[in-house]
Amino acid sequence: IFEAWVLPDGVLHLALRKRFVEEEARRVGARLVVLGEAFALEEVVLEPGGVAFTLAYEGRHRLWAPALGEHQAANLALAAVAARLLGVDWRAVRSGLERFMHPGRMEYLPERRLLLDGAHNPDGARALGRALEAYFPDRPRTLVLALSEDKDPRAFAEAFAGRFARVVLTRYAAPRSMSPAALRAHFPGAEVVEESAKALERALAVTPPEGLVVVAGSLYLVGEVKRHLAGLEPEVRWQ
Repeated sequence: IFEAWVLPDGVLHLALRKRFVEEEARRVGARLVVLGEAFALEEVVLEPGGVAFTLAYEGRHRLWAPALGEHQAANLALAAVAARLLGVDWRAVRSGLERFMHPGRMEYLPERRLLLDGAHNPDGARALGRALEAYFPDRPRTLVLALSEDKDPRAFAEAFAGRFARVVLTRYAAPRSMSPAALRAHFPGAEVVEESAKALERALAVTPPEGLVVVAGSLYLVGEVKRHLAGLEPEVRWQ
């Protein structure tokens, strides 16, 4: 089983090249179970607080999970089939999905007006943008963004174009973090705040009460923000 997600036109985008996976499965003698072949994902519906979908595998099963974003339906379907292959019964599969938690991945904290999502590659950034339009279409949004040095800031700027009223660029506390000043060339009009905790506070201050602050671009950044919200000091990272 390997990761996949659904694009707006309904086409399944495979995160790994199928040919490579098939060859590796043959090499190690593993059974390969492919979404769209051995099982199917149907009738994906975005609902308040989550996503519902029909999984066509050993019959048809209508499932729901508190995960934001259409792309999550394929990931959840893969997890459900993996559980069945391991012998987990359908009742437990359904219960597990309904209690789904994935910190830092479309993690919505309504009491703080925050959405935390790693979105550390252009595909993830585009998926985040689509989810924002689906779940928070009318809310003014501010982006707090940090990237690692090996990322392409232009691709992120294109993915996020038109999604945010304001952008605050920052860094996470590690040498791998890209300079926010270097990022600014790709985000005209963005503010630069070097420390992530201060960047978050600045974003909250300039966002209207009905708005939303989105922290994205790096799971390192998301981790720092979560530590700050919990009253903890940032971790010291060497890479």
